Amino acid sequence: MYSPMHPHAQPSVPELRSRAEPGERKPPKPLAVGVNEAAKILGISPWTTRCYVTQGALRAVHVGRRVLVPMEVLGKVVLEGVKRNNS
Repeated sequence: MYSPMHPHAQPSVPELRSRAEPGERKPPKPLAVGVNEAAKILGISPWTTRCYVTQGALRAVHVGRRVLVPMEVLGKVVLEGVKRNNS
């Protein structure tokens, strides 16, 4: 019988067991990050990041009330910079 408290206990259903070794499993890379995380990645303030999103200089996706910046956009910004309007 399976008891989660027993140190050698294993689930009886094979699908519940991990196929990878404990050291091999890596968390999946996110497709997009929030404004605060995007700011950390770019090395700028969250306020500046939000301004770029509002101006359209930084493409973002709105999911409910969250604003997410795709990782591919961040990679492009790191390589090319942010294109701003000089008006």
